[in-house]
Amino acid sequence: VLDGKVSQILLPDGQTVSSVLSLAEGPDGDVWVGTYAEGVLRFRQQQLVARYNRQNGLPANEVRAILPLADGSSWIGTAGGLVLLKDDQMQQFHVADGLAGEFITALSLQKTGLLWVGTGSGLSVRQQGKFRTLSIVELDKSDYIFDFYQIPDSDEIWFSADRGIARVEPGTLKLQLV
Repeated sequence: VLDGKVSQILLPDGQTVSSVLSLAEGPDGDVWVGTYAEGVLRFRQQQLVARYNRQNGLPANEVRAILPLADGSSWIGTAGGLVLLKDDQMQQFHVADGLAGEFITALSLQKTGLLWVGTGSGLSVRQQGKFRTLSIVELDKSDYIFDFYQIPDSDEIWFSADRGIARVEPGTLKLQLV
């Protein structure tokens, strides 16, 4: 979107991006675009400055969640796992690292420093550098996490799932379906 007009995203080879799954604006003003088949495109002042895909380290080109951070790093949620991009180096995280699933659908960084990861197989949280999965099956047999919302001026976080809305109790990390 430029001057109120929407235009197609053109790649350097002239191809257009047909399916955008996620958007994020970094603290530096860069716009991050997660796509269905092209990976992540990073724009600065409407110019493509970086492209991340399977060829240079993403586990999958389908990108449904992007979370740029103030320190210049970014979390990228793909259909094949989670990636921490820092200084153009990618570190991958998978189920073996404590994630609930490989299909990452949502990301949120809480003011407390907790990183919340929604997947197609449940909910994970990164605390003190380690991931752990919080069971959401008792929340009416939920699987998919779609998005997060942090209550302003609070440590309380809510999330939407395939069976409704739930909240995480601050401190205890207990889940409650609303």
